[in-house]
Amino acid sequence: MVIDFHAHLGRGAHGATDRLQRDLTAEMIVGPAREAGIGRTVVFPVTYEAGRYREANEEIAAAVGRYPDELIGFARTVVGAQAEADLEHAVRTLGLHGLKLHHGCDGFDPAGPATRRIVGLAGELGVPVIFHSIGIVEVLGELAAACPQTPIVLGHMGGLWDWQAAERATDLAEGLHNVWLETSALLVTFAIEEAAARVPHRMLFGSDAPAIHPAVELAKITTARMTDDTRAAVLGGNAARLLGLGGP
Repeated sequence: MVIDFHAHLGRGAHGATDRLQRDLTAEMIVGPAREAGIGRTVVFPVTYEAGRYREANEEIAAAVGRYPDELIGFARTVVGAQAEADLEHAVRTLGLHGLKLHHGCDGFDPAGPATRRIVGLAGELGVPVIFHSIGIVEVLGELAAACPQTPIVLGHMGGLWDWQAAERATDLAEGLHNVWLETSALLVTFAIEEAAARVPHRMLFGSDAPAIHPAVELAKITTARMTDDTRAAVLGGNAARLLGLGGP
């Protein structure tokens, strides 16, 4: 089964005008996923005001309730005073399976002690944390070393066009057992192929839907040079193992 580890939905902040940050419905994820042959999709909130992420996480839980066999819900919060309560509510009450953090959109210090606390709590709760990792690969390496019990997923592998950042992300994953690499929007094929050769069991396919149709990102993995076993792991086996869904 193919598992997409990176998609967004939700109403978003009041007055948001960015089409990728407002009024993204579950159907906008599920429809393209079905077209692409994606079995399940990890979804987390778009950007909200800092005090509304509990509401946002409840939207995610409601979407999962409508499509329980197709969506896997992750929480989102702003690192700060409310973050730990938000995460505990999301995991213990709403049944969400992970946490998304985005320092750029939510304006927190990814290297600060509050970030370390929320990442540590995620490990205690048994859930992974996926970061928007562009520009902070080294910071996330320090965070992963400080929180070895928490799986830390580097969304976009640090990259987009920045293959050097993607290579540094691969170096981290090779050296730290709790660092995982997620492939969405990384556009440099050889960086994906090198990561697949070096850390085949800690790579995760992602699409960044609905901004990118999952079929586009899927083609990136199906055409890259890697063994069939590695491709199967990247496309779903690794995610299933990380999320406790079974798999190799």
